[in-house]
Amino acid sequence: MTENVMKKVLYVSFNQELKYCLALINLSCIAVGLKNGFKIFNCEGPKLLYSYSSFLLLMEIVGAGVAIIEMAYTSNILALVGTTHDIFSPRKLTIWTTDCDSIVCEREFFSRIGGVKLNKTRLVVCLKDKLHIYDMITMKFLRAISVNYALSRLALSPSHENPYLVYSDSIDTGKVSVYDVHALAVNSGIEAHKSPVLKLTINYYGTHIATCSCKGTIIRVFSVPKGERLYSFRRGMNSAQVFSVSFNVNSNYVLLSSSSGTIHLFKMNEEEIKTKEQYYLDTKTNVRPKKQEEKQTGWFGGMVKALLFTSDNYESMVETTKSCMTLKRPEFVKSNICAITQSDESVTLTLKVVDSVMNNDCLLYTSP
Repeated sequence: MTENVMKKVLYVSFNQELKYCLALINLSCIAVGLKNGFKIFNCEGPKLLYSYSSFLLLMEIVGAGVAIIEMAYTSNILALVGTTHDIFSPRKLTIWTTDCDSIVCEREFFSRIGGVKLNKTRLVVCLKDKLHIYDMITMKFLRAISVNYALSRLALSPSHENPYLVYSDSIDTGKVSVYDVHALAVNSGIEAHKSPVLKLTINYYGTHIATCSCKGTIIRVFSVPKGERLYSFRRGMNSAQVFSVSFNVNSNYVLLSSSSGTIHLFKMNEEEIKTKEQYYLDTKTNVRPKKQEEKQTGWFGGMVKALLFTSDNYESMVETTKSCMTLKRPEFVKSNICAITQSDESVTLTLKVVDSVMNNDCLLYTSP
């Protein structure tokens, strides 16, 4: 389904609020930043809920596009960042209320804003070399974190019990930092990949993160805040640009889209992973299958056993886990974001495909 009214798309994001409808659990809204304003849609349909069109003609004249838009759950509060230095500036964070179409407050910075994340208690503004943390209720400045280059490579947990900000600011390694936004302290560091991290996300409850590197071949899932590697999935052998990675609400599926034009759904099987982890622990404690040792004798058998029982072999074994479902369409080569709607009996893939280069359209694709 294509919405003709959604032209010149610059940014699309889901809100953090869950909607329980019959047996379905779904993210409830989509926020869309345009070159001439912004719109809010319900995920079902989609149905237009809000459109800032009172000054639409004026916006087109001065070029007041919205490069970043984030919703505060299903409240009337939006966080906006513009594209030009008129109305909505790229160096200014604007807190907007939809109740009266007006600005609540603004915060201006010395450099361009690269990302905004928020939950019920904290708001994080990402600059090229700083992460600014604010109290979401009072907009009081709390802390600035020095970073190297974390633009768009950050995620904030919606959970109050696990209030973690995860980000990667390295352009050489795949390290991910875990920061407690309530205690205002670094909690841990995770060596997620050998190459730089391109995309990362955190689940709804703030207990797991999923990461992928700039190669886009391996997706890894870690526990938060300890940073234990729980799962590794292989998207493919060839490199691709990952557009989107997300968890479902129950955190037993990971959804990924990339420039290959294929959507991958990975299932996190607890029993399978426990078996692999036990295999790894057995190799670390020199536990060997008795019959296998009897058969593999001599220098060749010893070399085979040495190859079999190594941590590198364990990682290779885990990383050959492939997706349980794939969906390929020609339009999926465009930039997009993905989410999963899950019921008790089935999983429904809800995909929002956004192309701001070719036809500036927004497409909603739903596949059972």
